[in-house]
Amino acid sequence: MDEKIRRLDENANTLLKYQQLLDAGAISQEEFEGIKDSLLNIESEETKRSTTAEEVGNGTSPSDESTAQHSKEDEDDYSKAKAVTSQQDTTPLTVRFEWVDGRLASQIYDGDKNIPYESFIKPENESTAETCKRVAEMIERDLGRPVKYIRPASESGINNNPANESQGQTKAISDSASMEQSDVKNDSKTTKKDPKSALLIALVVVIALFAFFSCVRKPNLRGAYDMCCSPLYAELASDGTYLTIDTNPHDLDDYTNSDAYEAIQNVNKVLNLPESVWSRMGSTRALDGTQTYSKDGLEVYWTYHPDHGLQVTYSAK
Repeated sequence: MDEKIRRLDENANTLLKYQQLLDAGAISQEEFEGIKDSLLNIESEETKRSTTAEEVGNGTSPSDESTAQHSKEDEDDYSKAKAVTSQQDTTPLTVRFEWVDGRLASQIYDGDKNIPYESFIKPENESTAETCKRVAEMIERDLGRPVKYIRPASESGINNNPANESQGQTKAISDSASMEQSDVKNDSKTTKKDPKSALLIALVVVIALFAFFSCVRKPNLRGAYDMCCSPLYAELASDGTYLTIDTNPHDLDDYTNSDAYEAIQNVNKVLNLPESVWSRMGSTRALDGTQTYSKDGLEVYWTYHPDHGLQVTYSAK
């Protein structure tokens, strides 16, 4: 039973990791669906074999397999959601989204049942409304039940007061309209302003644009660490300026951490590095010394040694 629970936990963690990669745009929806189906099939086969073995040991006919029930201790959150909605039921589920520590968390309500589904990082190229709609459609498809969803009160998780947000939006629209009217009325006056004022305004705009694009180019190493890494083999600087992954962090003989290798591949995808970088990493020898790769705002350097494994550092410029 302990081994069965461990396998269920591993499958759930693996599925969550690939969901986060899908949210970040590192893999396609088709790739994610294939991985999910594979994991669910493996879990189903493992469950059938385990149940059959238990029935044979207890003198029960394998034909009684359809009546076997999983205990709640053997199910992870995703399996619970499947079990609750397994019967043919057209009653809509309610999914509430809320911000928890900078991540969007989804909660499924089915009558008096409350089932945590998952939490994830919202992709930067999606609005909160688009992300909530996409996840709600995925839950509806996976669980086979119609879904009604409630979006969080704020876009970024900072303002959780819907009334304040609505008032702020109304005030912003009103202020914008007032400014436009004022600009129209005073259009003739603006042409008579001191040229020095116009030059100063242009300088401020240039500085603001430079600061904006500098922020846009800066790689999100903290986000890559949260999505792909574990502190067992990865280290993130407190200020988020560098990320190090070591496939043999304790320099053990004949040891390689496969999760660390997978994390390097996933971080490369999240940071939009070309496939040639991973190919170079895989072919690096001890006598090659430190290898490097640079792009706008990011520098990557790595070393390999048979006794110490592959060590990769991502540094924000």
